[in-house]
Amino acid sequence: MTQLEYAKQGIVTDEMKTVAADEQVSPDDLLRWMADGKVVIPANRNHKSLHPYGIGKSLRTKINANIGTSENNTSLEHELMKLEIIEELKAESIMDLSTAGDLNEIRQEIIDRSKIMVGTVPIYQVMTEQFERIEKIDIDSILKVIDLHGQQGVDFITVHCGITREALPLVEKRVIGIVSRGGAFLAAWMKIH
Repeated sequence: MTQLEYAKQGIVTDEMKTVAADEQVSPDDLLRWMADGKVVIPANRNHKSLHPYGIGKSLRTKINANIGTSENNTSLEHELMKLEIIEELKAESIMDLSTAGDLNEIRQEIIDRSKIMVGTVPIYQVMTEQFERIEKIDIDSILKVIDLHGQQGVDFITVHCGITREALPLVEKRVIGIVSRGGAFLAAWMKIH
């Protein structure tokens, strides 16, 4: 079950106890806030080294840092060094935005070594691996990558779904184009489908 499902059943988990202690709030208040949808604890059970954090109303603001490989630098060691620095600086989460190299290995190493929440943008992997065959990308291929990220231990994901068919011609006319990489991937996919 998810932390939300436990909260809705009135069950205080170890993750909730940790967050309540860190935030100096009562576990019962935290449970109620979670059940009401005002707080989340992104804590994937496959992320074994995770120190859970709560995000939401009545809690401290959390800091996220972005890391990730690119065509110019596919060094896993470089990304792990960034993770170490980010943890030393007390950020609570990182986003792995890798788009080059062995994405599954890079992500797994980051998760295995991370004590903080790890997020990803699954459409980056889909498009990185299948951009040459963009017309073949379907919902199942996207869901398969999302599932893989979850199985590896990713705590949260970004899903790009902000463009409608009606808006697509409008964003194509923008002076600076679509500034979101995931949004641009989605728009390219939508043009075909």
